[in-house]
Amino acid sequence: MNTILKKYIIFAIASILMAGALRAQEEELDPNVDRLSIPFRNDSQKRLEANLLNGGITVVGYEGEEAIVEAKRRNFEKESVSNNGMRMIQLPSTGLFAEEFNNQIKVGSNALKATVDITIKVPFETSLSLNCVNKGDILIENITGEIEVQNVNGAITINNSSGAVLAHALNRDIVVTLNEVYPDKPMSFTSLNGDIDLTIPADTKAELKLQTFNGKIMSDFDIDVEARDKSPKITDGRPEGGRYRLEFEKAFYGSINGGGPQFIINTHNGVISIRKLTTE
Repeated sequence: MNTILKKYIIFAIASILMAGALRAQEEELDPNVDRLSIPFRNDSQKRLEANLLNGGITVVGYEGEEAIVEAKRRNFEKESVSNNGMRMIQLPSTGLFAEEFNNQIKVGSNALKATVDITIKVPFETSLSLNCVNKGDILIENITGEIEVQNVNGAITINNSSGAVLAHALNRDIVVTLNEVYPDKPMSFTSLNGDIDLTIPADTKAELKLQTFNGKIMSDFDIDVEARDKSPKITDGRPEGGRYRLEFEKAFYGSINGGGPQFIINTHNGVISIRKLTTE
């Protein structure tokens, strides 16, 4: 190898290393990003709770023993000029906090007026309770456990996970792919204006209650339709000065693979899709 070629190779390697170091330094000095790690107390029944008023939450399972949390403030401006010419100095902090008690880690932000996106890495086998209100989606990947998730104005996506899920998204879609489901745990997926797309193993046993008022129900499972009493539901509020109401329930009842725990899937204006998990 001649001298000129060696110099080019050394220069290229040095440039790559320098660029990586600069990127790492920029990330470390970024005032909009806060990072922390917090250990669980022990290995049994680990649980993570995260709540945000403005922003999104991402949770990813990994081969570790603690929760690693990163919060980034969205659309941050250090200064802004008001009408009277004075400058408003904004605090760069994300307001990130985390605490552990009784093997449950709680994560959130006390910067209530800021939009903060939080990414959390937790051990694979961790149960979750996640809640968002505005300006963000919830994404969950590689988790095994009991998953409770609510999002008022954002979507919910769960990929490559296992366990039992209770999910509610008021105005957006719910997309869930489970590699395994707990055989004795009921599940619920509800939305007002979003579609619900559920992928589960082909041998899943469940009793289904499916409702959509303005959408369709799609499935590649063989569903055994359950015969139900066709009598109307009666609501009698007259003893308290209210109304007397008769209503036929608009719901589909059935079972897959002989039945099991109940899965409730309900959307007012969306499409329901129940798919078999394909293994390649």
